[in-house]
Amino acid sequence: MSKSEIVFRRIAPGDVRFAWDLNESEVPHLGSETWEEFNRLCAISVHAQLALVDQAPAGFVLGMTTDAAYDSPNFLYFRRRYTKFLYVDRIAVAPPFRKRGVGASLYLDAESYARDAGLTLLCCEVNLRPPNPGSLAFHTRLGFSQVGEQDADGKRVAMLVKHL
Repeated sequence: MSKSEIVFRRIAPGDVRFAWDLNESEVPHLGSETWEEFNRLCAISVHAQLALVDQAPAGFVLGMTTDAAYDSPNFLYFRRRYTKFLYVDRIAVAPPFRKRGVGASLYLDAESYARDAGLTLLCCEVNLRPPNPGSLAFHTRLGFSQVGEQDADGKRVAMLVKHL
């Protein structure tokens, strides 16, 4: 059996329903968003990618740079401390595609975008409360380091960076 190829493309209007549904299925690990706000997040993300496996939507990532018109407390944490970063606001993989390298590939694609744009950091956060130990272990394997913690939106999160 051959390994399935993972390909990426910019999230198109017809992909937003898949990404939004996946986002909402991942609450509380991802923040719940209205349809309108999720569409806005896709629009302001410089890196809004859909992962496809055998042409089927498998996951997505939304990434923003410091100039994004975004007031998320977690994004603002990084903007106060760093200048040349890609902030991964959210990333999700559909259940049938988990444990198949899609999540790591989405991050590698984001890193490639960030490097090409002259950015030096990849930033994100992972829940500590409610706990998400699998995600913390995954991010550690990818080379992220914790640079702080904060309480925001009723959660406690670990603030993570990866130097590029």
